[in-house]
Amino acid sequence: MSPHVGQSTTSTKSHDGIYHFSEPTPGQVGYLQAKNASPSSESLALTCITSASIPTPVLYFDSVASDTIASAQFAPRLRAYTTSNYEETQILRSQVSSSVIWDQNLAELDESSTWALSHNLMTGEYTLLRV
Repeated sequence: MSPHVGQSTTSTKSHDGIYHFSEPTPGQVGYLQAKNASPSSESLALTCITSASIPTPVLYFDSVASDTIASAQFAPRLRAYTTSNYEETQILRSQVSSSVIWDQNLAELDESSTWALSHNLMTGEYTLLRV
């Protein structure tokens, strides 16, 4: 089951603790939605599947109440920030509170690319360049 932008799915939990997602149905244009139909609050994550079929969380919804819909607006932007407030692979649970040093439309990027992060000691400025 892979819902796409503009579709909705419903998450349920069986009596033996197994989670299930419904087949995608039409949803709100520009959004990906998941309804928590389990009897209690649950955490939901929007994931991307890599070429190795490994799901990687990219957006996390903590404690989605029962019978509540979590909505993710599709805005395909990849942004780079410089900050020491996060660790590698840490899931971002809110807006990043530092300046953007690079911003790119995700649809315009190759599936795989290499980038170099540079720091100018004179100005303190960081730059990100494709190599």
